[in-house]
Amino acid sequence: MRGLGVIRVLDDSRTEWVGGCANAQPGLAYARRVVSENGHFCVMGIGNVGFHIAEAFGREGRSLTLIDIDPALIERTEEELDAAFVVGNGAHQAVLERANVDQAELFIAASSSEEANLVASVIARNLGAKRCVVRIDTSEDLTVYRRSYERLFGADLLLSPQSLATNAILNIVLGHHTHEVDYLARGRFELRTIQVQAGSTVARLPLSEVPLPEDARIVGYFDGEHELSIPGPDLRASPGDLAMVLCRTQSTHDVEELFASRIEHPHTVAIAGGSPAAVAMVKALRNEVKRLRWIEPDRRRAEFLAQSFPDVEVLHGDPIDAATMESEGLGRADVLIAATSHDDSNVVAGLIAQELGVGRVVALIHHTTSRLWKRVGEVELVSPHSLAIDHVRNFVANGYKANLVTLADGAVQVVQRVIHEASPAAGATLADLQAPRGLIVGAVVRGDRVFMPERSNMLRPGDQVILFVHRSQTQMARLLFPGSESEVAS
Repeated sequence: MRGLGVIRVLDDSRTEWVGGCANAQPGLAYARRVVSENGHFCVMGIGNVGFHIAEAFGREGRSLTLIDIDPALIERTEEELDAAFVVGNGAHQAVLERANVDQAELFIAASSSEEANLVASVIARNLGAKRCVVRIDTSEDLTVYRRSYERLFGADLLLSPQSLATNAILNIVLGHHTHEVDYLARGRFELRTIQVQAGSTVARLPLSEVPLPEDARIVGYFDGEHELSIPGPDLRASPGDLAMVLCRTQSTHDVEELFASRIEHPHTVAIAGGSPAAVAMVKALRNEVKRLRWIEPDRRRAEFLAQSFPDVEVLHGDPIDAATMESEGLGRADVLIAATSHDDSNVVAGLIAQELGVGRVVALIHHTTSRLWKRVGEVELVSPHSLAIDHVRNFVANGYKANLVTLADGAVQVVQRVIHEASPAAGATLADLQAPRGLIVGAVVRGDRVFMPERSNMLRPGDQVILFVHRSQTQMARLLFPGSESEVAS
């Protein structure tokens, strides 16, 4: 079956159909209102990410409307996807109206412009889209401002290919086993969903005996049947199970060691390229390895990076020049991460590093059509775009729930509350409150201080508390911590 047709936007008032189904009438102002039983999805931006997201959902039989500002891109895409197409800027309400976003089960803003995606999300929700996924490219936005962005821009899921790739590479380089990372208290705490490995400390001991760091605790647990619960001290984990761990960002590596059968301790990690993805990797690794070496071919960029990261050794040189790599001794690195903005350069840099003797090589691949994908020896490939596509598909498959915290029909929720003067928790210690097992006070934000409370700690009016609440204790959480959800601990 052919698609619903291309709607080419001629100006603010006219559209014309340029092909599609036989019933299309020239001059129609709106896309045909045809919605499949599997739901109607609207995708804005059909570059590499948007196109493959649309392709994946099209194979599932969902009706699609695709929006892009580039007419040539839409003409090429029309031959490959069974969808309706609208040419125009998705950050403009008139374009979204023509795309019938009001009937969308899901609106996905996946263009290369973060600002346009955020604006489009607001407009789409106001027009009636049930849910919105918004692609952002700045990892810091996701880490620090995720909940604010979700609230302000109506996003149900913030999608950061860069953040997903960083987590995947950390798993490879450091031997971590993290499936999901969520950030609380403006990034000062992390909520990690980690898989238990055979032979790990967590698999050998009851949870009460696991030597977690002082600023870490297990707040949720998925058993082999994927049942989610708040664990008691007598619980014993099994290999393959998943645990949700709340910890300070500085303690993540110590926590990961308890869940892994073995942890990698690379002494020297080399990073090729000064792209934003490379910057994100440096920020994530600078406190995890003893030596970071960073090579960037553009002199001005290299000088800027050296000034921005004085604790990192920045080299000016070409990572795809074997003589340069050898003369700088980069072949002696334990790991090389090729993270330039060009796929072919990443693959070539990885192959050179292997030839020079680097034990482990990871290369970022941004375009799934890269010709060198199948010929890269032992180079481990990480595709931010493929990870993003899988993340959106999992979001939909899990009933439009953004992370594991909200799975199992909301069995466990993260609740953030401000303690008011009249609250039963004001002036009480955790021991005084005698909170049931299904209600955990995970962290407290008190001014600039963020800490994980002990039973003897007194809670004060104005404190913001991060609670983990089993659905059986929802009413108790409301009694002890009344009020609306806090905006400050996002």
